[in-house]
Amino acid sequence: MDDHVIEILRAVVEVDEKENEPPSAAWIALDGLNEEAFDALQAQIRSGQLLPRSQVNALRALGGLTKHACQSRREDLLELALENTRGDSILVRSAAVNMSIWLTSILEGAPHKMTRPENLAGAQPSLRKRVRETIARALELGIDPEQDEFARAFLASSDT
Repeated sequence: MDDHVIEILRAVVEVDEKENEPPSAAWIALDGLNEEAFDALQAQIRSGQLLPRSQVNALRALGGLTKHACQSRREDLLELALENTRGDSILVRSAAVNMSIWLTSILEGAPHKMTRPENLAGAQPSLRKRVRETIARALELGIDPEQDEFARAFLASSDT
């Protein structure tokens, strides 16, 4: 990975304690990256070395990458988000719950783009049911109030 990509990823993920958001220029530069950046961010999250705010920023950055260059990685991102609904940090759990819900809706809206057997039509449990069960466990652990309301509305939705 070249130094320019490393700098962009660092700017998006790492924030100092006084700031919650990376600079907007870093988010804009992220749009030009590809699967190599996706893999690097995913590895950073799974390493367990990121502070909670940086982990949330890395998840958000992965979400941004899946909008364009890495659309085929949405299922990978969903699995990563579901993993993070069990974390120790309420901040990370809340962001992971939000991302899981949105990705479920996106994937259900484009079933022809799903490739993982556990997400395909006819899988048992269904994608929605699997995500609902994971989110219910995250709610038991606790998430922030705004995401709690969003998650409960998702749980109340039917399993289609």
